[in-house]
Amino acid sequence: MVDVEGIEIAIPLMVLTGISVWDQETLVIPTQPDWHLGVVQHRDDNVVIVDTARLIMPEKMHEMVDERRTNHAGHFLIINDRWGLSCNAIKETIELYPEQVKWRPLRPTRPWAIGTLIDRLCVLLDTEALMQEIEPD
Repeated sequence: MVDVEGIEIAIPLMVLTGISVWDQETLVIPTQPDWHLGVVQHRDDNVVIVDTARLIMPEKMHEMVDERRTNHAGHFLIINDRWGLSCNAIKETIELYPEQVKWRPLRPTRPWAIGTLIDRLCVLLDTEALMQEIEPD
């Protein structure tokens, strides 16, 4: 469970290759989309920091990209050793069973929202679908 701008989101632990505190400056690459906050060095890899909030709830994001880069979230979740999803805080790890999720079989909008955790009323993130939005075939 993570916090993204005050919204609780569930991300399957098995899709993560790491979790890191975001305590370093990013290398900003010109002409990148608004969700691209820059690149950081993590271990021996260059990780692109993704503005998770801007991707999943763009309608709530009123800060300019430069402000988001300066006043960035506190952590990032590493996926495929290449992408870092920004989040404000790591909340907790929970065990989750399929019957605890209201699954979305059809996802014409927000394809990254695979379901809702019934007890917590928060979204379960499909990181593969989110990465498809970032890197379409």
